[in-house]
Amino acid sequence: MAVVAVAVAAIVGLMGSTWADEQNLASLPQLLALALTVPRADLCDHAAGCPCENATPPTASAATLAAMFEPEMLQLWKFLHYLGAIAAFGYGFYAPVFGMAVAKEPQHSNWFSRAAKRVTSFVILPFAIFMFITGAALIETSAAWEWSTRWLSVAMLLYFIALGISLFLQRSSLNKVIELSSQAPGPDGPPAELLKHSGRMRIYGVILLLLTLAILALMVWKPALGQ
Repeated sequence: MAVVAVAVAAIVGLMGSTWADEQNLASLPQLLALALTVPRADLCDHAAGCPCENATPPTASAATLAAMFEPEMLQLWKFLHYLGAIAAFGYGFYAPVFGMAVAKEPQHSNWFSRAAKRVTSFVILPFAIFMFITGAALIETSAAWEWSTRWLSVAMLLYFIALGISLFLQRSSLNKVIELSSQAPGPDGPPAELLKHSGRMRIYGVILLLLTLAILALMVWKPALGQ
């Protein structure tokens, strides 16, 4: 209807004007062509970017939405990653203190070993896996980091070494300490094998602590490492 109204107005205006001479009548096709360019709301499909005032606004693409929420998601994954790191490796900083206390009072070694096993099973290992998952999400979310980044590759290698020591070496000695300390001590005191495995646990604890410090240093300073 808008096109018809404009066309009729143009024709009436020309015909009713005192200057409706041949020159002005010759401009009628141009006026009709101009009228045809007027947006028609009744025929427009309201596609994104059309001149119609009722046009549907352009929708944001998935990439645009991801870019919009990238800072918030990055902060969320960082928070969860740091939480996992504290829960998984925080114990390693004060476990040697307990170990030295138990060495002086071996009668408490069974209680401490059982408590350490529970902490390892229900806190350290689950949060260690959680830390890896959130770290992977952090890499995928951030445009600044890639899996091939050298310091990141070294940090992941140290992480898996620490996880292997905790799962296989330290856990094996821990189970042995629990088994041996559950027995009544002989007249000569704790058995030699118990002292051996207790010593191994302390060594593994120191190694895990050093690995944790190395990973922490890589995460903070992010050295180029030859790249």
